[in-house]
Amino acid sequence: MMTDPHMDNSPRTQLSAPESLGEHRVADIQTSYSHRLHTNNVLESQQRKTGITRAELELKTRNIHWGDLNLEEKKRTRKELKAEYNELLAAENCISKSQEDDVITNENYERASLRDP
Repeated sequence: MMTDPHMDNSPRTQLSAPESLGEHRVADIQTSYSHRLHTNNVLESQQRKTGITRAELELKTRNIHWGDLNLEEKKRTRKELKAEYNELLAAENCISKSQEDDVITNENYERASLRDP
């Protein structure tokens, strides 16, 4: 699940560019905690799914008997593997974005907890 940076409740919109604590958009501690839990869950779920997909792809690649395939089957198999590998790369890119969101929401939560002890 990718986060749209233009959504109002997106973790990216909760953090403005300046580095000073006083210049950031402030969310209450409950909202920050809720966003933090959500992004942690999304990240863990994506990492789990990607790990399973990677293991399945590696197993599939290992179990191919290239010597038993004719030229057309080899071409089709390579094309399928390439498509699956590209899907895996896209999922890993999504994880990178989720990790960025996770860092942002953790910072927002820490900022909210400093303001609302």
